Amino acid sequence: MTLTRILVVDDDDVDRLACRRALTRGGSLPIEFLEADTGARALELCATQRFDCLLLDFRLPDMDGIELMEQLLARPADMLVPVVMLTGADDVSVAVEAMRRGASDYLVKDVQGRYQALIPAVVQRVMRDHEMRRQKSRAEQALHAIISSASDAIVSADGEGRITLFNPSAEAVFGCESVAAIGLPIERFFTPLSGRVGGRRADGQHLELEVSLSHAKVHGQTMLTAIVREVTQRVQAELALSRYREELSSLTRKLMAQEKVTTRRIAQSLHDRLGQTLAALRLSFDAVQSGDQQAPPAMQQRHAERVGALIDQAVREVRQVLMDLRPPLLDEHGLAAALDNELRSRARAHEDVELLLEATDDCMQHRWPADVEYAGFMIAREALANALQHAGASTVRVRLGGSEQRLELEVLDDGRGIEEHELPSRPGHLGMVGMRERALAIGAHFSVARGDAAGTVVGLHWRPR
Repeated sequence: MTLTRILVVDDDDVDRLACRRALTRGGSLPIEFLEADTGARALELCATQRFDCLLLDFRLPDMDGIELMEQLLARPADMLVPVVMLTGADDVSVAVEAMRRGASDYLVKDVQGRYQALIPAVVQRVMRDHEMRRQKSRAEQALHAIISSASDAIVSADGEGRITLFNPSAEAVFGCESVAAIGLPIERFFTPLSGRVGGRRADGQHLELEVSLSHAKVHGQTMLTAIVREVTQRVQAELALSRYREELSSLTRKLMAQEKVTTRRIAQSLHDRLGQTLAALRLSFDAVQSGDQQAPPAMQQRHAERVGALIDQAVREVRQVLMDLRPPLLDEHGLAAALDNELRSRARAHEDVELLLEATDDCMQHRWPADVEYAGFMIAREALANALQHAGASTVRVRLGGSEQRLELEVLDDGRGIEEHELPSRPGHLGMVGMRERALAIGAHFSVARGDAAGTVVGLHWRPR
C-alpha cells in the first residue's frame, strides 16, 4: 500500500500528538508524519517535499492559517495539497472563510476532542477528492492538448448554436481567432448546402468542407461538435479533372469525326482529281506509244508536252493531299518556311486581311526537334484559322523567336478579342483544348489572352526538359 505523507501544522504539541493518534488508530493507512509549529517552517517543508494532506491550525505564532493556505495554493497546480483547516469552537466563521478561500474541509476542535474521531474519514475523503480533481485536470489538459494539436478543425456549439470551442486548426481554416469566434452563431462559419455542409471564412470566402457532426448531452444541454477538414483545393482539383476528362472525351470524338472527314476528302480527291489525272495520263501515254512513228515532229512534241503536263499536275495533286496531312516544307525546310507558306496560302482566300510573319533571320534558319516543329505549326495553323474565321481581324501576325534551346511562337490579331468562356480553362472550346494538348505533349507552355489594346494573343513557349 502506498505510504501517505501528512504534514501537521500546529504550535500546540498536544494537538499535534492528538492528530497523530487519530490517524494511526486502527492502522487503516500507512502514514508518515511531519510536523511544523510555525507557518514559516511549514512553507519551508512544502518547498522541498511533497505531502498528500495538510492539517492546518488557524492560529499560528507567525501568521494565521488562511494566510499560509493562500501562499500554498498560489503554487503551481502540480504542487497543490488538500488542506483541512482546524479551528477553535469560536472560529466557525473562520472555517467558512477558509473554505471560500480554497480549503478542502475543516474541523472544529471541541473541548471534548470529538473532532479527533472524524480526522481519518475527513483526511481520506479530501485526499480522494483531490486525486479525482487532479485526474480530471490531467484528462482535461490531455484533451485540450489533443484538440489544440489536431490537424482537423474542431468547433463546438451549445444548445443555442453559440460557439464554445474553436481550436487552432479552426482558426487557420476559417481565418478567425478563437477569442473572436467564441460566442458567435455557428452559422457564421457553416452554410448548409444540398446534401452537404459548406463553409465560409471570416472574409466571406467560400470553403468546401468535409464535416463529421456529433451531438452529446452535457449537464443536460445538447452540445454540437463538428470535426472539419477543408477540401477546397481537392474539390476544385476533382472538378478540374472531371472537366479535363470531358474535354478530352469531346476532343477524341471530334478527332474521330475529323478523321472520317479527312479520309473521305482524301478518297474523293484521289478519285475525282488524281484518279482522273492518272487516267488521262494513261490515255495520253497509250496514244504516244501506239501512235505513228512517222507522225510529224510537231505532233509528237504536243503529245510529249501533254504527258509532261499531266505528270506535273499529278505531282501537284499528290503534294496537295500530303500538305493537308503534313506540310512537306516543315520536314524539308523547317518551321519558319512552313509558316510562311501557310500564310501565303491563306492570303489568297483572305485578301482583306493582312497576314504577316515576323521572324529574325536567325529564326528563319533554326531547326527544332521534329515533334516541336510539328506541334508549333499545328497550333499556329489552328490559331490562324480561329483568327480568320471568328475574330473579324484586319491584321494577323505570327511571331517566331528563340534559339536552338528555346522556341517562342505567338499568333496575334487585332480583332474582337477572346471571351472568357472561350479560354482553354473553360469547357466548350475544343480548338483551344486541342492546342493545349499539343503543347502539353512536347512539354511546352500554352497561353491564350486578350491583347493589350484589342484582339487575342495565342502563345507557345518551349524549352527542352
